[in-house]
Amino acid sequence: MEIHSLSDLFEYELDGTYYVENRLVDELDGMAARATHEEVSRAFEAHRDETREHVDRLERVFELLGRTPAEAAVRELDGLIEDRERFDASIRDDDLRDMYYLGAAARAERLEIASYRTLLMHVDKLDLGNEVRKPLEDTLDEEEETLHRLRSMAGGSKLGSLIRRLTG
Repeated sequence: MEIHSLSDLFEYELDGTYYVENRLVDELDGMAARATHEEVSRAFEAHRDETREHVDRLERVFELLGRTPAEAAVRELDGLIEDRERFDASIRDDDLRDMYYLGAAARAERLEIASYRTLLMHVDKLDLGNEVRKPLEDTLDEEEETLHRLRSMAGGSKLGSLIRRLTG
């Protein structure tokens, strides 16, 4: 895709965000299956389901723009997935795996948050209206809340014994 305008840049960013959300559905599903603490596993399952809704919202944005959904690879996410795969191949401690997964998920959330903030900035400059803005804004709010929950979970009392074991 050649980028010659802000509209082209917005579409490129939209394609990248769509790629990220689709890849994360599979990643979250796998991490939920491999996590050993029930709370961590349930959190990843819930976020996987929420991420499917994010994909649906993006597809509605594509439709509003008269475009067929398309993906553009995002190397940052590919690197996070590659790192998770390397980690999984080398780890034998279930508690450490779950703590790593919480950190990896937080890194992915920050990438998503940056993507949605960028999309919203372009929506405003392109004056694409509230129909396009609203689903992106709703998703940004959910991504920020998920990041907050991940941080709370990593330091929360339910995983306190895990953290004490790892730090003590």
